Amino acid sequence: MKSKIILEDIKIYAFHGVLPEEALIGNNYIINAELHADLEKASKSDNLDDTINYAEVNEIIHQEMAIHLFPLPCQGLICQKK
Repeated sequence: MKSKIILEDIKIYAFHGVLPEEALIGNNYIINAELHADLEKASKSDNLDDTINYAEVNEIIHQEMAIHLFPLPCQGLICQKK
């Protein structure tokens, strides 16, 4: 059973951007994440260990945004263009 977990409007202050000044002074970012996973086992067991911990996902997003990359970190884990 495919399910999705959506985290919306995660507000993070980070140091990324197109201009060199943005890497120095930082900027506010709003992150939205959508995770797709098979959560059938979790729905049957009702055990938190069988599902995705959205608090941990939130922490991973914060850790990734704390990495000083220039330009924006839209590679692999963080960003996907639609």
